[in-house]
Amino acid sequence: MEYQGYVHVYTGNGKGKTTAALGLLLRASGADMKVFLGQFLPRGARPLLSLGGGRTDGAVSAGGRIWGTYLHGIFDSGEFREEWLRFLGRREPGKDLPFRVVREQAFDRLADEVEAALDMKALERIIGL
Repeated sequence: MEYQGYVHVYTGNGKGKTTAALGLLLRASGADMKVFLGQFLPRGARPLLSLGGGRTDGAVSAGGRIWGTYLHGIFDSGEFREEWLRFLGRREPGKDLPFRVVREQAFDRLADEVEAALDMKALERIIGL
């Protein structure tokens, strides 16, 4: 049987991500599938945010050019987004549209491009629609 390549990404607050990834890895390996497990642990990184009470979140690379966080929805805050863009060197103000509207428009454009690139009738037949 020929298998397609799949990428599983586990994110979010709380525990269980590593356990879930290892469980899937072991099951796939037991089924003679090729597996790879990767984890991002940047060298020289420092915490991105202080959440209070000694808790931190995210990481910033040693050079400060790469960062990531598990705080989902952080860019939904217009104030945070504008401050972050200014920190990166943006000089003009952002759009007046709420971020959720801008994001939805971007997803709509992406969906249009994906739909244009796929044989939708064949895809609908494959998934039983």
